[in-house]
Amino acid sequence: MDGVDLIVRGGMVVVPGGIVRASLAVRDGVIVGVSDDDALPRAREIIDASGRHVIPGIVDPHVHFRSPGFEYKEDERGRDPREYVLFAFGGNGPLFAAGMACQLEMTRIVVPPAPGLFSSFGLLYGDVEHHYVRTYRRPTRALDFAELNGIVEKMEADALGQLAGEGFRGAAARLKRSADLCYQGQSFELTVPLAAGTLDARAIAELEDLFGREHERVYGHRAGPDEPVQLVSLRVVAHGIPDRPRVPDRVTVDRHRPTLPGGTPTRRRVYFGAEHGWHETPILRRGDLERSVAGPAIVEEYDATSVIPPTASARLDAYGNIVIELR
Repeated sequence: MDGVDLIVRGGMVVVPGGIVRASLAVRDGVIVGVSDDDALPRAREIIDASGRHVIPGIVDPHVHFRSPGFEYKEDERGRDPREYVLFAFGGNGPLFAAGMACQLEMTRIVVPPAPGLFSSFGLLYGDVEHHYVRTYRRPTRALDFAELNGIVEKMEADALGQLAGEGFRGAAARLKRSADLCYQGQSFELTVPLAAGTLDARAIAELEDLFGREHERVYGHRAGPDEPVQLVSLRVVAHGIPDRPRVPDRVTVDRHRPTLPGGTPTRRRVYFGAEHGWHETPILRRGDLERSVAGPAIVEEYDATSVIPPTASARLDAYGNIVIELR
C-alpha cells in the first residue's frame, strides 16, 4: 500500500466478525486498509489508539441516508427540506444534526434545552389527545351515507366519552375529523380534513376536491375530475383542552452556566471529516453560547453533545435553545 494521510494505530477495532486489535489506514478521509502494525504504510500523521475502541464509519449510517433521485424530496412527498429548520433532540440528535443538515442543504438547526429529556418533557406537557381510526374502503361515489354517518358518529361518541372520563367536557372537549383517500389503484393515501356535521354528496364532493388539491401540492399533479377516488380510512382526533396552558413559557436548566466565569474552555483535537480535517476545538457548555460562537466547537451537556462544525456558528436564543447557523 502506498503512503496514506493518517494511521490510527493499535486500537480495538469493531469489525463485522467482532473486535480485533488492528490499525486503520486513512487516505482522503476514507479508510483504505485495516491491518496489524507490521503491515502499515507510511503516513503523514499517526494517532495512538491503544486501549481505545475504534468504530469505523459509525457516523455514516446516521448521516448518509439519502436515496438516489430524492435529493430534494427526502420524505418522498415533494417537500424541500432546505425550506425547513432541523430540530435536533435526544442524546444523539445534536451530535449528528450538522452532518444531516449539510447533506440536506439545510441552513439552521435548533437544539432545545435538555435535549436528551425532550421526549420526557413531551409526556409531561403534551396536550391530552386520542386518535381513532376506522378502515372504510369504499369508492367515494358509491357511499352509503347512513352507514358512513353512523360510523363517524360512533367514533365521535367514543372519543367524547373517553375525554369525559378524563375530566374534559363541553368546550374543553374538541373533535377533529379527517379521512385517508387515494385514487383508485394507488397503494398510498393522503389525509385531508373531513367536514363536520352530517355527511352528504356535497360534503364528499368537497372532500374529493380537497384530496385533488393536496395530491397536486404534494406530488405536483392531480387526476381529472372523472378519475375514481377511494375512501380508505376515517379518522377522529379528540383533544382535551386544559383550563390553563400545560407548557411553561421557558424551561430553565441549571447546567446552562458557562464553562468558567471569564475562563478559557478546554480544547481537544477533533476530526471533522475529509473536507475540514483536524481542528483544535473548544469544549463548551451551553451557557458559553450567550454570545455567538464561530465553529468549530463542541457543546457538552449531561444528556447530549452538540457538534458545531467549522462552517457554522452557534448562539442561544431567548428561550435557551442552541441555534446553529450553517454557511
